[in-house]
Amino acid sequence: GRPRKRWMDGIRKDLETLEVTNWEDGVQDRDYWRTETVAAKILKEL
Repeated sequence: GRPRKRWMDGIRKDLETLEVTNWEDGVQDRDYWRTETVAAKILKEL
């Protein structure tokens, strides 16, 4: 069968949908990351 979907694969897909490219650096900045997560909560497609 096909490979199993991993949790991180889903997270990466969601970040691509949000057009977040530098998430690994962004998580170190709490204000930036908070802004991104609030934006993600607003979207219905995630």
